[in-house]
Amino acid sequence: MKVILIDDEKLAIDSLVGILQRIGKVQIIGTYTNPIEALNNLQGGEVDAVFLDNEMGQYNGIQIAKEIKRKYPQIHIVFVTAYREFAIEAFEVRAVDYLLKPVTETRIRETLARLTENSQQENDDTLGTNPSLKVHVMGSGKLRDQNEIETKWRTKKVKELFFYLWHHSPNAIHRTRIIEDLWTEQHGENAAQLMHTTLYQLRKVLRNAGFKKPVKLVNERYLLDISLESDSAQIEAIFAASIFTTNEIQKLLDIYQGDYMEEESYPWAIAKQHQLKAAFLTALETYVQEQMNHGEETLLMEICLDKMITLEPYNDRYIYTAIDYYGKKKDLRTVVKVTERFKEMWTKELGIEIPKAVTEIHKKYIHDTKQNVK
Repeated sequence: MKVILIDDEKLAIDSLVGILQRIGKVQIIGTYTNPIEALNNLQGGEVDAVFLDNEMGQYNGIQIAKEIKRKYPQIHIVFVTAYREFAIEAFEVRAVDYLLKPVTETRIRETLARLTENSQQENDDTLGTNPSLKVHVMGSGKLRDQNEIETKWRTKKVKELFFYLWHHSPNAIHRTRIIEDLWTEQHGENAAQLMHTTLYQLRKVLRNAGFKKPVKLVNERYLLDISLESDSAQIEAIFAASIFTTNEIQKLLDIYQGDYMEEESYPWAIAKQHQLKAAFLTALETYVQEQMNHGEETLLMEICLDKMITLEPYNDRYIYTAIDYYGKKKDLRTVVKVTERFKEMWTKELGIEIPKAVTEIHKKYIHDTKQNVK
């Protein structure tokens, strides 16, 4: 069982890590004192359960749990807290257990037994369902079935050929172009032989998945002739609608687990990678600005700002917006943190002065705060 731990107290995390390691039935794949960082790094297919504190400074554990369950319903939540009064709310978000600090090894063993029992029940409920495949390309390229089991490829080239043909579908691509894009260092008959061998292996994989004629050949052009759902198609549909409500933005954040094919580093995917990234950032920025215009201050807005700066850390407009947001929220610590992070990148890494607008918005909130203190 794979778990992550979220608690703003490092000592509490260390204590829980020690207990779990002594029991030895779980794999701790991440510990976080910042819940926003945990949400951004969370991968549904890689985590079975989250051990979560309820009170973490400005962040409420119930809200974090709701965000996790909304994005990844299959992940189990276990609260580890010093407060008894939030138990009812915790179980309303379908928490598996509610542990009071200081936790004991005996109590943790009971929790792990509950987690195992719940997981087994969910596995039994899925028996007998029909398998289907879905393409995942936001972050890394993966082909998974409904149980999140990833397709195994004979070689890296077989995998790349699949995603290459899928990327260009429903268009058929000439064999010459395929060779030029995928076997750039090979020439003549050797390149053609490699392509045909790879194509044979690809057809074999897809036939084993239930597709009778997955790749068609027409006038020396190859076409991936199967219909598959994909995460990129989902976000492109949202972009096309151009309606960035809270629900739509949440969907985009759920789906956008990374840039298009970024982990694969396929040269032929770069153009679409830039296109989707630009559209994604525009959607987040539009949403944040609209919410700020209405005087809103929400966890979702902060997640959007963090994502924007993570993807484009040198974008002074995003930094300005973040400082403005946290300044209006009276969160001076974050105002300083964002400004210093940006200052270090611009002055030390780029060797240029911070834009005047960023400096002025920073001074505005620092000055206002100091005046109020006086």
